[in-house]
Amino acid sequence: VSARSQADSYKFKASRTDKGYTFGLDRAWILAPLREGAHNWEGTGYWTAITALEYLGHVTSLPGNEGIRANIDNVVLAGHSRGGHGVLTLATHMPDRFRAVVTASGYPDRESYGDANILFDV
Repeated sequence: VSARSQADSYKFKASRTDKGYTFGLDRAWILAPLREGAHNWEGTGYWTAITALEYLGHVTSLPGNEGIRANIDNVVLAGHSRGGHGVLTLATHMPDRFRAVVTASGYPDRESYGDANILFDV
């Protein structure tokens, strides 16, 4: 899923009579790091997500961003499928860092990911 498609998934109509869409959420940041590959959260993908979170905290703390600061110590992780595996991996490696974890169809480890395991049998 492209970054644009991910962002578009958070648009909504504030009322039935609105002609256009409202993008984003009040007082919340949505960060959706992605790294391609069947098993992308054991290593590079894990560090990509952590770095993205820390960078969001840094960028929003720069002068002039007072109204949009991200509190990276108040984070809820959510993911589906491969993203669900990602949030489980992040949460188990850093259990004190996140407020809550939501996973939908996330697999606990790469060994239980079905047919993708043939990649490791070669």
